[in-house]
Amino acid sequence: MEYKILQKETFDIYGVERVFDTANGENFKQIPQFWDEVFASGLHEALSASAHTAKKPLCAVKGICMERKDLKDGQIGYMIFAFATEDANTTGYSKTKVPASTWAVFK
Repeated sequence: MEYKILQKETFDIYGVERVFDTANGENFKQIPQFWDEVFASGLHEALSASAHTAKKPLCAVKGICMERKDLKDGQIGYMIFAFATEDANTTGYSKTKVPASTWAVFK
C-alpha cells in the first residue's frame, strides 16, 4: 500500500458524523455500514455537490476518525466529510476544525 507522511496545517471540514464502539472490532463492521447508508440515502452525492470545488478531485468526500472529549472509553468519532472551502455550502452538516498534525496519507 502506497502512503506519504505529511505535515498538515489546521483545516476545516464538514459532513455527517457518528460515534462508534471499538469493543470487539465493532467499528470495523459499523463504519462500512455507515458508508453504505450515506451512499444509499443520497448524502454522499449531496455532500460532494456541496463542496463546489471548481476542479473536482477524484474523491471529494473522505472519512476521518476523530477523538473527542465527550466520548467514553472505547468509542471513536467518525466523519464522512468534505473540506470546508470558501465556496462550500456547509448548511445542515456537522462542522469541525482539525488541528495541525502529522498524517499518513494512503493512495
